Amino acid sequence: GTIPTEIALLEELRILDLQHNNIRGTLPSEMQQLTELRKFDCISCTNLDGSLPSWIGKLTLMKTLGLTENKFEGSIPKDFGKLTDLINLALDNNLLTGDLTVLNDMGSLRNLYLEENGFTGTVGEAFFENLDNLETLDLSDNNLVGRVPINLFSNGKLRILDVHDNLINDFPDSIVEMQETNLEFLAIHGNPIENEGFPSTIIFLTNLAHLDATSIQIRGKMPDFLGDLTKLTYLFLADTTFEPGSIPESYQKLTNLKDFSVKDSARSGNIPAWFSKLSKLILLDLDSNKLAGPLPEALPENLKFLLINRNLLTGTIPAGLINSTLSKFQL
Repeated sequence: GTIPTEIALLEELRILDLQHNNIRGTLPSEMQQLTELRKFDCISCTNLDGSLPSWIGKLTLMKTLGLTENKFEGSIPKDFGKLTDLINLALDNNLLTGDLTVLNDMGSLRNLYLEENGFTGTVGEAFFENLDNLETLDLSDNNLVGRVPINLFSNGKLRILDVHDNLINDFPDSIVEMQETNLEFLAIHGNPIENEGFPSTIIFLTNLAHLDATSIQIRGKMPDFLGDLTKLTYLFLADTTFEPGSIPESYQKLTNLKDFSVKDSARSGNIPAWFSKLSKLILLDLDSNKLAGPLPEALPENLKFLLINRNLLTGTIPAGLINSTLSKFQL
């Protein structure tokens, strides 16, 4: 059904949670009378459509606005900028377009989800420069161009940054000048980043647990310094254009790794025996390289997925591999 206009009679309403219902139509303008509203969630209402109404800017006490997975289209109204107390904003999985400058003065925002829309514009040094409290920022699957802005790392509060599948072509080269960051999750995959070498500034993201740089067109060697990011649990460097070479020895220090992929990254040499020491490893993806020689005798004790197909491996399959508890083995 639709949201009834009579909802405006609930003048003292503070929380309106309609998520995961089959609600259609537009947001009724009568809702602007709900001036005490602190939280409005219509996540996965699936059929809300039309433009985002500018009158939402009148609900200035709002802390949380969730409109994920609907069919809203058009740009974000300028009046959204009046929601200066807003902490959580989720507009992901809609049909929204236009630029994001209207959000730049919403300094209370901590969690901002804008992924899977059609937002455009240039990501530059002034991008979201006033959003000093951001902890989560997801801009993935849009049409943003430019470089990952240095100011996103300057406040030390950002924990999750996901910009995958945009048109971003550069990564900042001066994180070293900033204070230590708390970034734990960085996804830059699927962007036309074409640095001469892997961004060395990533070494200063010492709390990083998740790094996905799949399908970025970076020249130079696969970086040894990633072995110093010992909190990494997820490292994907698949489908990259690194110079041919072996898997860096320094990666044996990544003892917290659970998921590791260097698929189709021009790796050669033997499969390192030290993989067996990465006891937390669950996924090991070495598919589509030029790895040669025999398989190692021992595997990580918790390994469930081993992908070593399309290589140059020889010899027999070790008994330990035959008797393992692998869920998936591609040879």
